[in-house]
Amino acid sequence: MKINLEELFKDLQNSCDALTRSNTKSTFISNFEDFQKLNSIFALITDFYYEESEFVDNNYKEEYLNSSNKKNIFDFYNAYYENEMFFLSATNNFDKALNDINFFSMPFYDTLEKFNEKDYIDIILFFCSKFGNNVYKIAKKYFDEQKIQNGLHGDIEFERAYFDSRFSKTGYISIYDNKLNSKSLSFLAHELGHVVDREVFIFPQQKKLSIKDELMIEVPSAFYEIEFLNFLKNEHIDVNGSLILLNSIYDMVREFNETLEEIYCYDDAYVDESGDLIVKIEDNVFDSVNLKQVVYYSVGYLLGFHLSNLYENERNKFDKKFFNLLCARKEKSITQSIQDLGYSLDEFISGKIILPKVKETTLELKKRYNIKY
Repeated sequence: MKINLEELFKDLQNSCDALTRSNTKSTFISNFEDFQKLNSIFALITDFYYEESEFVDNNYKEEYLNSSNKKNIFDFYNAYYENEMFFLSATNNFDKALNDINFFSMPFYDTLEKFNEKDYIDIILFFCSKFGNNVYKIAKKYFDEQKIQNGLHGDIEFERAYFDSRFSKTGYISIYDNKLNSKSLSFLAHELGHVVDREVFIFPQQKKLSIKDELMIEVPSAFYEIEFLNFLKNEHIDVNGSLILLNSIYDMVREFNETLEEIYCYDDAYVDESGDLIVKIEDNVFDSVNLKQVVYYSVGYLLGFHLSNLYENERNKFDKKFFNLLCARKEKSITQSIQDLGYSLDEFISGKIILPKVKETTLELKKRYNIKY
């Protein structure tokens, strides 16, 4: 699968044109973000990169972006510290439950099922059809219009990414591994969750989520990824792969808890210009923590597990509750959103609803690989 470079280049050129016409601070910031995203993925594919200085006066850019960045960082850390004990308690209980069953990482990725391109596409489209014709058509459009590419390599931070464009109301998905297997399929399901979020909720509502509002930005994508792994098992496509990949998500949440616990214990910390938290480990030794990433993904997967439970056990209520959750991100706190799904805060923090299945799948994986401890 390859991205249509001609269409991507048109979108990038349109983004450049919009950026040069930006006449207010808000439109400049929005168009500049679009330009950077499209420029990044074009560079990953072609090694060609537009220099920002061709379109933007540096002083003008710094004045607008610095003020916007400072506000976003301030808003995020306010939202984080308002919910710090809530996040930490939820991830800590998840971690304790894993310790109780002697959990350990089992990345047996070489045993995952592999697919040809046709089956790969058919599997993900069949999965998307489970969520109705609208979700299926959105996913199919991304394949038909060649907006997805596997096999991007280079100096990259993430294994997969969705580069969206508010200006053109579209986006592109890149999966950096060229292996067509269950792992890259689960990554694709995750990124298609972002696509559905943008094209069903954010673009039509013309909503611009600030960093503070984005505490739940990974929720729909985490839900689609988790539910896809359940789908792999339920449809007998790759039962072992489903359990292995769920295991890797549990391991990720465990690592998030370790990071949040460490941050909570450090008294000496400050925020740098990028928004990373710089913590003092010992004299003259500092560590940089991308707290936004830790919070977004820990919230995403914990809420994703609860949504998966709701989808499987209360299917008739799911669509309405999911729609309301994603529509109300700017208006409601994360704790209110959880309660609106029908879960008490105690249930969410304790993991009462989701931990039985976490234990079940972990123990089943151990049994399948004859692991006794």
